[in-house]
Amino acid sequence: MTRQMQNRFEFRDADYSVIDYSERELFHPSMLGLKPYGMSTACRAGYHAVYGLANSRLIVRSMSINLYDFSEGPRPELGPPINGVKPRPGDEYDHFNNYYIDILHPVKYTGGILLAEGLQRTRHDIIDYPWNYKTVIELIFERGILTSEFDRSKGMAEISTIVSSLSREDLYQKTTSKQINEIYATMFDRKYSAPLLVFQ
Repeated sequence: MTRQMQNRFEFRDADYSVIDYSERELFHPSMLGLKPYGMSTACRAGYHAVYGLANSRLIVRSMSINLYDFSEGPRPELGPPINGVKPRPGDEYDHFNNYYIDILHPVKYTGGILLAEGLQRTRHDIIDYPWNYKTVIELIFERGILTSEFDRSKGMAEISTIVSSLSREDLYQKTTSKQINEIYATMFDRKYSAPLLVFQ
């Protein structure tokens, strides 16, 4: 399975991956009347967003997207301006055919967002679990306004220590994965997807 591009978040002069959110999808181009097409196995969503803050307000800072006209069968299409910003067209070797820079589009999201940076591999790695990152930040928003922020790195490091101490046989026991998921859930202000360690 090809690893998917992660949306990014520019926060306090650092660049983070968006690894989870507690509520519905943060943003989708359909909110702007755009229909993305996944033309790369590395980005099946068909778009990639870079988020940020403007005076504590959540925004889409930039967006890369694939747009096509299928009336004469698939033909790259240049998207409309967003907030007065026209897209830069991509070339045939790019992942995307439209690049929107500094669109500063506000997002009225209510819920939590998990940001992560500094992926560290461990001996049990199959998926990039939240506890595999050096830094994990939880941001809480109310209608797009940042209300709280928490550094969850210490809690993730504690889970990483637990996981690393287990044998492969113990790690993939259903009861063990349930216990780790329960510990994980206590680390945050909001509820996020349980990182499934065992698929059974």
